[in-house]
Amino acid sequence: MKQEQHYLPGQSNALAPDFSQADRLLEELRKEPTPAPLKAAAPEKPEANPFPIEAFPPAIQRIIRATNNSLRFPVDFTATSMLCAAATAIGNSHTAHVKPTWQEGAVLYAALVAPPGSNKSHPLDFAFAPLSRRDDEAYHRYAQERREYELLQGMLGKDRNNHETEGPREPVLSKTLVSDFTQEALTVAHSHNTRGVCAVVDELAGFVKNLNRYNSGGDVEFWLSAWSSKTVSVDRLKRMPVRIRRPFIPIVGTIQNGVLLELARNGKSDNGFLDRFLFAMPEGVRKERWSDSVLDEAHTRNWANYMAFLLELKMEVDEWETPVPRQLRFSPEAWLRLQEWQGTNTDLCNDAESEALKGVYTKLEVYTIRFALILQLLAWACCEAEKAQIELKAVEGAILLSEYFRRTARVVQRIVHNEDPLDRYNKRKRELYEQLPQQFSTADGLRVAEQMDMPERTFKKFLTEKNLFTRPEHGRYEKLL
Repeated sequence: MKQEQHYLPGQSNALAPDFSQADRLLEELRKEPTPAPLKAAAPEKPEANPFPIEAFPPAIQRIIRATNNSLRFPVDFTATSMLCAAATAIGNSHTAHVKPTWQEGAVLYAALVAPPGSNKSHPLDFAFAPLSRRDDEAYHRYAQERREYELLQGMLGKDRNNHETEGPREPVLSKTLVSDFTQEALTVAHSHNTRGVCAVVDELAGFVKNLNRYNSGGDVEFWLSAWSSKTVSVDRLKRMPVRIRRPFIPIVGTIQNGVLLELARNGKSDNGFLDRFLFAMPEGVRKERWSDSVLDEAHTRNWANYMAFLLELKMEVDEWETPVPRQLRFSPEAWLRLQEWQGTNTDLCNDAESEALKGVYTKLEVYTIRFALILQLLAWACCEAEKAQIELKAVEGAILLSEYFRRTARVVQRIVHNEDPLDRYNKRKRELYEQLPQQFSTADGLRVAEQMDMPERTFKKFLTEKNLFTRPEHGRYEKLL
């Protein structure tokens, strides 16, 4: 069999090509007409809102990149799904201490937004696989206990009517993930697992559409309270009522761009329900071809190990079996950075062009705290940090995540309200806006304006349009669309 030969630069070999023949070929080519020089390929336009995977610990970043390379999972979807799965594993075990009367848990409401066939569900399955396997194990234990219970019940026979005979305790199923559920069933599941349960919904539009289907307003109010970890109760059960004093019920699901309006119907954009959702929206996402690369099983094992560490975080309870989370305080440096960002966010909130965006920006303050808690504990699970306090690195990562979700929220708000702020401007200004980079300095913007023959005074007045631009710092601007 002929073996393929490999040669290094400078390596001699007996099969070197005949350079005299090469010279003759070059001479023939010189006689041909000189072709026109090839036009240089235009540089790829940078993504307007890339997902900041650098917010995650390096070990998690490697998994996100590997699934994108081998499985074609969009980075935004994998990262958001892993964030939600980590939050679910943490559950009611820990909170972030903001003030003596203010602690934030890790509850997230998230939606993966993309057209059909763009690989939304698979990243969810990957991220939640360790929790799903844990639920499988819990179910098999429950099924065995249920068979034993029913066998003992049958053996008691006539003794059932004898009040002195104490029968076996009926087993209950403790699970972490729910997908097809009613509000009553959800609260019962939560009562069996006070650490928390996560609603993983493949089609989020259907879930939202069914809210308040059988009552007037109660379902939405339930989710508004659950997001804030306020006590929820259900008194409509056929048996006894259920009261959850400290609910922990994250939501994550997929939704298509075309049905985003479903999230805002029936007043859901006015009562704060829509504001509570984080939207993962990759730019220009589409169905990808299969990759020849195979995901290294080490990434799957590592993610399962990190989740196992989070699931083993101890959860304290009080005399009523209500969770008493351990509070993590911010380090002095982390607290100063969080306050600095909160000041900037407050200015953006006060200057927001709509009440809807003000609501979004207000919720982002809460989410930044929650992100910092999750990132700190994730870093601990990856053996990259301690869990004595929330450190500066976790806060910096949380801010990056919040800024990403701020931009996607603005896109969703435009879709929901069916408006494009650029429509109110003339063609010249719309074209200028398209030519400007996503982030730019005043000098950079003036150069673009000069190329398009727009006077400096006109351009600087254009920069004051708050529905088009934000100014994160003096002399620096960012496009909002």
